[in-house]
Amino acid sequence: MTINIFVNGNKLFDWTGNAEDAEELDKALREVAHNHGVTPEQVADRVLEDVLEHGRSESGGEMLLMSKLLSYPTGHPDHPGLCRDYVEALDLYFYIDQSKRIPILIEITPKGAPPIWLAEMKDRSSFLCLDCGVDTGAIDEEYRVTNELWARANPDRAGMLCIGCLEKRLGRELTPDDFRCWDDRDHPKSERLLKRLGDSRKREAKFEEAVEASKRFTETMQRELDALWARYADDLRRESGRDFGDGDFSDEIFSRLLQDLIWVARTHRADNIIAVLKECAVAGPITLTEDQVRRLTHGLN
Repeated sequence: MTINIFVNGNKLFDWTGNAEDAEELDKALREVAHNHGVTPEQVADRVLEDVLEHGRSESGGEMLLMSKLLSYPTGHPDHPGLCRDYVEALDLYFYIDQSKRIPILIEITPKGAPPIWLAEMKDRSSFLCLDCGVDTGAIDEEYRVTNELWARANPDRAGMLCIGCLEKRLGRELTPDDFRCWDDRDHPKSERLLKRLGDSRKREAKFEEAVEASKRFTETMQRELDALWARYADDLRRESGRDFGDGDFSDEIFSRLLQDLIWVARTHRADNIIAVLKECAVAGPITLTEDQVRRLTHGLN
């Protein structure tokens, strides 16, 4: 196996080894931890903090990070388990970037095969402002405005706009109420974006309030959906021999469910009911056909 580690798009180092070599990395990490009176996890976390902050480990301990990275879940449906489970068979690419929502991404490839994600991550074309061409990521202007405002300024929806060009399209300066609630604490911000966002404490409080409201809403709606499944479960088992969550279900059953689904969605103003259906707590994931999604969406409009 070859492990390639990139930080902020730049290669940090690579490592080639087998299962025995991986065990030696684990042993080295344990020895360093023992000498410093801390846990191996604490040592690896400190190295990772250095890498995220400086693009490298100031103590020169990048190799101590390997044990931690190999202990990460692959997140790959065809290769379940931990990365170390495939140390003899595959190559791994770790992309570390603190500015991303997920700071460590893992790509698994056959031995010797070129990576796919690296070229995509280095392609900045999707970050260019539609009007002036500036790289919005490079000037720290990653933001989210309300759907209504974005549709008004950019009817095509796709693409990025820097703050200045968005305001030119709108004909006014942005205000804190124009921005959607999201956890943006780890994202650097330009001076003018900070000015438009307003008081960070109010913004964080608004985000936390939105998270709690979403959690209460989802839990309540899932309980109602679970009760709905229970009412139709016998029909589904009798007619198709399976339970909710086992795959697609017939249009006949869906037709009986449709009005109840619309009622639940409207009661909770649930524009994300399809996402909730996919993650329903008790019933398991529900699969809708494209036509069923269309009928449900049409019924809500």
